[in-house]
Amino acid sequence: MVLESEGILSGISDLRHIERERAKNRLELALKFASSESTDQQFENELTTLTEGTVNLLKSESWEARMGGLVAAKLLMQFRRFHQLENTVLDMCMQLLEDEEVRVRLAVGDCVQILGQLRGSSVPEFCMERILLSIQENYDRLGEGSKASRGDSNTLNSASTSGAATPTASRPNSRNSSVGDLIGMLLQSSYKVTKPGSGELRHGTEGWGCLETSCRCLGQMLEGCGSSCKVFLTPDFLQLVSRSQLHPNRFVREVSHYMVATLSNVLGEAGELPEAGAIFLQPLADGLSDNWSQVRYAASVATRTFLKNLGRENRDPALKILLPPMCLNRYYEADGVRMYSQQTWREVMGEEGRTKVALFVSEVVSYYIAQSKASHHGVREAACGCIAELMEKVDRSSVAAHVESLLQALTVCFKDMGWPVRDAACAAFGRCVQSHPEETWPVLEKGLWDLWFSHLWDNVPSVRRNSAIAVGNAVRVYGTKALPKVVSQMRSLLPMALQQPCDQHTEQPPLEASHSGLSSTGRIRHNRQADADNDRRLHSDQEMFSCTTLTSRSGKDYYIKSDGCMDYGFSRERDPWEASDGALHLMEQLLLLPTALAAKTAAAGPHCYASDPTQWLPEVVSEVLGIASVLPDLAMLRSFQKAHNLRETLWKCLPGIARGVGKQKFKVHLEGLLAPMFADLTCGYQLTEAAAGRCVVAMKQLLGSTMFVARLDPNQQELMRSNMNVILAENESRGGGY
Repeated sequence: MVLESEGILSGISDLRHIERERAKNRLELALKFASSESTDQQFENELTTLTEGTVNLLKSESWEARMGGLVAAKLLMQFRRFHQLENTVLDMCMQLLEDEEVRVRLAVGDCVQILGQLRGSSVPEFCMERILLSIQENYDRLGEGSKASRGDSNTLNSASTSGAATPTASRPNSRNSSVGDLIGMLLQSSYKVTKPGSGELRHGTEGWGCLETSCRCLGQMLEGCGSSCKVFLTPDFLQLVSRSQLHPNRFVREVSHYMVATLSNVLGEAGELPEAGAIFLQPLADGLSDNWSQVRYAASVATRTFLKNLGRENRDPALKILLPPMCLNRYYEADGVRMYSQQTWREVMGEEGRTKVALFVSEVVSYYIAQSKASHHGVREAACGCIAELMEKVDRSSVAAHVESLLQALTVCFKDMGWPVRDAACAAFGRCVQSHPEETWPVLEKGLWDLWFSHLWDNVPSVRRNSAIAVGNAVRVYGTKALPKVVSQMRSLLPMALQQPCDQHTEQPPLEASHSGLSSTGRIRHNRQADADNDRRLHSDQEMFSCTTLTSRSGKDYYIKSDGCMDYGFSRERDPWEASDGALHLMEQLLLLPTALAAKTAAAGPHCYASDPTQWLPEVVSEVLGIASVLPDLAMLRSFQKAHNLRETLWKCLPGIARGVGKQKFKVHLEGLLAPMFADLTCGYQLTEAAAGRCVVAMKQLLGSTMFVARLDPNQQELMRSNMNVILAENESRGGGY
């Protein structure tokens, strides 16, 4: 391939990014072919011209040309050793280390890394002092700390270990101040006049100059040099890296954690990591708990590298600090952090995971409780899952002393402002009931039952469903001891939707027994929905709600966090139909419990706390049959906007309810459900239509094809035939059955 030096030099310094990328790709491709084939004299001449032109670009006044020169120099040095070019590039890299353009500074780091691979320890000998001086001068930003002078040689030893402090408004003691005073103080601090770009209004990433790129360049130099930079890793240098892990700028923290990964390889190869690396342990634990996912990921990379180089026999002191955040990050909401942490757990801990958690259970419990109160809702959600896992999988004797404090932390999360946290806490409590029933029963009696029943009527569908599962788990464990409370709630909540006020845009006449007018019903539904969607009165001047919480931003509740003593009710006003929705989930869970118990016993042997379903199942079936007459009334509801959501839940739960009650007892109640079930096959709401279709298939399988079809009128039979192919195809794609 011909190396067109003039065209490449012109393109790689072009003002347009796309032209620079094209020239870079042409150069990379030409050098790749040249490395695998013999080169002629013309190619060598072009290469000489390109090398000289690259040096000229490095000295250009245009940042595009300087960056292009650095990119070309990196590719040329990777292709062949050019000692003169290497010397020039190394000198220019130090001149461009604090270039005004960030992209040039990033390209400097790439070149320094290649030079470190080629020249070894001579690169840090030449560059280390200059890079450290740049970091030293920019470590504190003007106005928030004393900026180091070039002549102050003690700055690296005297710099603050945590960087500049962030000013915070004074807050009153919540125990000695009323809620009104607290709100007033918060509002007063929020209206304080502050100049933009300074003080509290100055962003954490602003004002650090070239600190991030200089730290990145330092890390790339260490990575390129490898073990040859060992002589430069003095205690003062390691202290600087450790302080940078705690820097206020999140980008600096991220780069510093990657630097620790490189240092772990170097120190581990020299056998000095157990002693010299101890300084990184607490900053690594802080990085694993950082609010920024990118910093968590970088700290996770550094932690894996650190522990692998540490050796199995030296890990316990490090695990005492790092194990708690390592455990929690396996449940963290960011996919990259979560999956990387899970892989780290498998590679580092192997089969010793539960043993090590039991060994450091006090530290793990303290960390979980602290993270259950974290400011980020995703961390609180992960803490709930970790608490449940700890109580389920770790040796009971090790966890027994901490059960009460863990349950108290879950109780606080059960009343959280964010619905994902409430959802996670609800599911976690259901798991804890099965693993520690004796310790959990007093908590249930002190108010957890009320919380569970309240969450059956929650605004969020997944919270209602998970609450039903958790209550079902409690019945599975406690049997007749818990059943009266649960059955009473199911009986009172199920008919609540019948009290739902009618909406003027969704009110429709009741369904007729014959469905000759199904198509017109669908048109009516679409017309009324369009009227509701375009009604300004329904969508204007409404309260705004925070992400992941239904708490109004303008309400006082937004400023209050529950202390576990009372439930502040962080939710909008509940609708009656939501109570019926939760009761349907609860009914299904209670009737499916015998099947779940049998499956669990077959898979893992008898559960020592599992109740005998023959003692309480007849009572559940009797109660369900007593209120089953309400189900057709719920299925007929079309008079409010969210009625289709309720019917969707009904069609999802009905197959499980029918199987639990039994074919002979349930088919008496099926007559009143067939008409609305087939009506919802064409209701216009896709999820409701899909749920109704799967319910039709399940009822046909339960009763038998002949018996089921015999109960249908001609219109319903025709509708089933016309929709059956679609229903069966969707059913098969979901794995068969419901």
